[in-house]
Amino acid sequence: MTDERTEEPEAAVEETSEIPETNQHFDAVAAVAEMEAAMAAVEAEQHKQEPGGSDRYIELLESEIMELNALVETREAALAKAEARTERAQDEIEKAKARLTAESGKQLEIATRKVLVSFIEVLDELDRALNAARQEEGASELEVGVENVHRRFLTTLEGFGARRCPALGQPFDPAVHDALTTTPTPDPDQDGKVVAVIREGYTIVNGDSEELLRAASVVVGKARAQ
Repeated sequence: MTDERTEEPEAAVEETSEIPETNQHFDAVAAVAEMEAAMAAVEAEQHKQEPGGSDRYIELLESEIMELNALVETREAALAKAEARTERAQDEIEKAKARLTAESGKQLEIATRKVLVSFIEVLDELDRALNAARQEEGASELEVGVENVHRRFLTTLEGFGARRCPALGQPFDPAVHDALTTTPTPDPDQDGKVVAVIREGYTIVNGDSEELLRAASVVVGKARAQ
């Protein structure tokens, strides 16, 4: 009995001693290459399995394009507003120029009228001198000289657009006549008419129409009651 138990371990030792020892060399470079290839294969497989991989890239591009278009539209809107402000500024400048031109023209017209009225007042003196000269018998050299100056004066005024507006014998018109007084008249036809002119009236041409420069100072006839 004792001899059988002793033989069994020996057999086990003999079997173990028959396993061959491995003495292979480990290639690290080849192992790294194999690992990279395996990882590349896995990534390729994941890319194939990922849904819409290329579509996502297209969506990103489209999103960037939309952002660029929005930026362009914003710039164009800002440019349009700037152009609109520029146009409004130009319109305001043109309107200001027109107002200044109109105001300057109006001021010039007012100044011109004042000068013409002052000339007319000188002409009033000539009228009185001429009327006094005509009261004398015969035409004197003074009367002829005053008439020549008077005529030239009227011509000069007409050159500036001012002309005498005859009032004697005309129906009284408050728009162009300034009635200083009335006087009884035995002639019914003279009723309401200008029977005497104290100071002549003048008009001035303004475009296609005439405007009153100075009203005539007149005496209006009034028929006597029957």
